[in-house]
Amino acid sequence: MFYDLLYSPKKCRFEFEVEDHIYAYIYFRRNEDLFELFFTFVPEEFRRKGIGEDLVMKTLDFIKKSGWQEFATCPFVQTVKSKVAKSHPRRSNRQFQSV
Repeated sequence: MFYDLLYSPKKCRFEFEVEDHIYAYIYFRRNEDLFELFFTFVPEEFRRKGIGEDLVMKTLDFIKKSGWQEFATCPFVQTVKSKVAKSHPRRSNRQFQSV
């Protein structure tokens, strides 16, 4: 499954629309160019299908490509970042620089 990342600054979240109305999302707090990613949600019926991991990866890519920085206090985001770092050490050092 492929989903387009939606950046919703008014809702303070990055989100995927799943089946026209159900959202998977990451809430953030923003201080200028720094994003704290603090909560991730995927509806129960869509869990364990890779949607959450895809959401995290696309969010991190979007933040980096926009010239911003991020840090994760959400345990799920931290787990995905750690998984990427272990499987792709060069990519994780360049692509996801955390503050």
